[in-house]
Parts: sequence; structure tokens; C-alpha cells
Amino acid sequence: MYQSRFPDTAKTDPGCLASQACGCADETSHNIGIRVGEPRTEPKSTPVANPTRAFVFSRRLVLKLFLLGTVCVPVCAWVLTLGIYTSTHVSAYCEDDKANRNPEFDVSMEPLWQHIGIPLLWSDSEDILPYPLEIYVTVDDQVRGDAVVIDMLTATFDNGGPLSIVDPEHPRGGPFAKFEPPKNNKDARRDLRVARIGIPDAIHKRSPFEMRITGYIYGNGKERFERRLRMRYKRQRSIQTGWQALAESSA
Repeated sequence: MYQSRFPDTAKTDPGCLASQACGCADETSHNIGIRVGEPRTEPKSTPVANPTRAFVFSRRLVLKLFLLGTVCVPVCAWVLTLGIYTSTHVSAYCEDDKANRNPEFDVSMEPLWQHIGIPLLWSDSEDILPYPLEIYVTVDDQVRGDAVVIDMLTATFDNGGPLSIVDPEHPRGGPFAKFEPPKNNKDARRDLRVARIGIPDAIHKRSPFEMRITGYIYGNGKERFERRLRMRYKRQRSIQTGWQALAESSA
């Protein structure tokens, strides 16, 4: 007959009774058995980072940096430059093959300009084709006549062929008016008269060219003349900041 090694405890200990009911005959399992009525301790869990929350935080940070950059970068660029200004400079100078002859010729070519942009931020200035021509004919008291007539004007471009600007069927002219040169000029003692002839939309190319002008002085008869002139031409593009433009205007 089987007899328990712990006779007194086996009869009264609830834990031992539970072990016997479950068939646990091992001493070790008996000794570490959970007693009825004792509190059960749960194992501590290690916190795990939430990847979704970290991803949302990084997206918010990138968005804030992007918004900050879109505001700060343009403002800082404007403060450093005070705006960007691009422009075109055209230089045109007329040379007469018979300078100081009577009559004297001078041709001016001042282009029209187009301005676009946003004030204090960006602007661009560019010349517009075609260029107008202003022809000045000067005579002294030795030349009689009341007006000048140009019946032919031909321009021959360096990068192209000749272009007829004035033809005999459509002459252009203008009356003489008294002209007073500056007192320190060498012609101050001469009685000079000048006639101005304007030709809009005359030059359709950006290039140096030569002009051949023929016509006559209108008065007591027709005193004919012929001149060959050279129009020097140079065109440059430039870019500068608002600070540079301000310094040039104040100089």
C-alpha cells in the first residue's frame, strides 16, 4: 500500500491536493506549485516603437522645413540682390566720308524700347525692331535754299544685301531752320541752318551698315548732293542687381 512521504501535509495542504489531483508526483513541481489565493505576477513587457507614428512625425518635419525654405530663401535672395534687372545697350554712331563739307550730314538711330517685369523684383529692357532714322542736314550761309529733299537712301548691311529705304517715287524732305551752336563751338560765328528728316520703321536688321544718300537743296534751282555714310552698330546684353542699379543712378 502506497504511503505519502508527507502524511500530514498531503492531507491538509490545498496545493498538495491540487498536485495529486493533476497527477504531479514530482517533488520539484510540488514545491513550485502555485498556491490557491496567492496573487499572480505578470511579466513586464518592453515598449516597442511605433513605426507609423515615427513616419508621420518625419513627414511633418519635412513639410515644415519645406514651407520655411519657400519663404526664407526668396526673401533672403531679394535682400541680397534687391531684384534682378536685365537690359540691352545699343550703340550706333554715324561716320561721314565727307565730314565738314557743305552740306553736312549726321544720321541718328535711336531704337524704341520695351520694358517688362515686376517692379523691385525683376525687369527686362530690350530694343524693338525696326529702328527709326533721324537725318540732320546742316548748311551755312553760303548755300542758298529753303529746304532739303532726299530722293534715294539705300542701306547695305554687313550680314545681308542692300535695302531701299527711300526711293525717287517717295522722296522725303524738310525745311531749314536757324541753328545756333554753343558759343565755345568753332562754328559759333557762322550762320547755320539745319533740316531734320525723320524716317520711322527704317532699319529692320541689327547690324552695321553703309548708307548712300542722294538728293538736292530746294531753292533757286536744285543743287544736288551725294553722301556715303557708315553706321557703326553694337548691341550688348547686361544683367545687374538692384544694388548695382541704385549705385549707378546715385553716382
